[in-house]
Amino acid sequence: MHDANAIRPLSDREFRMLQQLIYRDAGIHLSDAKKALVSGRLTRRLRALGCRDFTSYYQHVEANQNERTSMLDCISTNETSGPASVTAVMEDVSCSGKKPFGATT
Repeated sequence: MHDANAIRPLSDREFRMLQQLIYRDAGIHLSDAKKALVSGRLTRRLRALGCRDFTSYYQHVEANQNERTSMLDCISTNETSGPASVTAVMEDVSCSGKKPFGATT
C-alpha cells in the first residue's frame, strides 16, 4: 500500500542544499554522514507544514525567517544539549575556523 501523503526521502541534492544553508546561516558543517540525522529531524517539520518533499521545504525555509530559525533549532538541538555531547560536537561540527565560545587559545 502506497501512502499518498508520504514524504519523499531526502535526496543527495536536497541534502547538499540544506547542508549549505545550515553552514551559511549557522556556521555548522554537517558531514555527509549526517544525512540521516538531517532527514529524521526535519521530517517532523515537513509533516507539520504539509510539505511532501525537501525541495519544497527548502524553498519555504529560504522565504520564511521564522521557519529558518525552527529548522536550525531542530538541527542543533541535542548536538549541544549536555556535557556528554561536548566531545561529539567538537568532532562533528566545524565552526569555520572560529574558536569555541570561551576558548582562550
